[in-house]
Amino acid sequence: MDTYLLLRSNKQSGPYTLQQLVTTGLKPYDLVWVEGKSAAWRYPSEVENLKEYAPSTEEQPFDRFYKKPEEKKIEEAVELVENEAGKKAAGDLKKLWNMLDAYGVTDEIKIDFNLVSHMSYYTGILFEVFAENVGFHIGNGGRYDQLLEKFASKTPATGFGIQLDRLIEALGEEVYEPSAVYGILYSQERLDEALALAAEQRKQGYRVVTQEIAGVDDVDVFTAQFEEVTFLIGKRGKGGQ
Repeated sequence: MDTYLLLRSNKQSGPYTLQQLVTTGLKPYDLVWVEGKSAAWRYPSEVENLKEYAPSTEEQPFDRFYKKPEEKKIEEAVELVENEAGKKAAGDLKKLWNMLDAYGVTDEIKIDFNLVSHMSYYTGILFEVFAENVGFHIGNGGRYDQLLEKFASKTPATGFGIQLDRLIEALGEEVYEPSAVYGILYSQERLDEALALAAEQRKQGYRVVTQEIAGVDDVDVFTAQFEEVTFLIGKRGKGGQ
């Protein structure tokens, strides 16, 4: 039996059964989360089990934008922004999307131009991580290119945090048994090959770390942490290596 969370006037309540939720008197712009199924909050009229109980809503301009394919959102953002800083940010997002597409994970990602952090040190992309069984994000982070200067280290960085209580809730009763970690060290021209190999190994249940060799200072130290390392360096030869 499905259970639901209700967000009304910026206050969350629940969980409710279907009958309990209906008795709250659903309003057009309430937001509903189906526990264990939802990836985003939806109006009641957008949730299949609630359509017969929900008042209809007039589609808003942002709703029409939100439902567009993610890559199309980025393309429209590039066209809409007028200043150079905005164009650069949209261009950076496009490059990031292309990289995510190369990793084959774009089906799991939504672009949200309304995402804003109250932390002033962020200088670029922001992200939040969601999982089943939890009505809130379980992790978040972003780009901060100037923060480490305050600690005498002028280094651009990207970081994130995970809320362990929510992660545990999302995992439920699942028991995690870590497997060996395998490394793939590649040069830029063999990125696609490295990602394909990593995807295949992950399907077999292995944990895999991919790393471009240009970002490694000491190859011996870096590779020592792995059970096994595959090197994909330079142009692919006739023998496939």
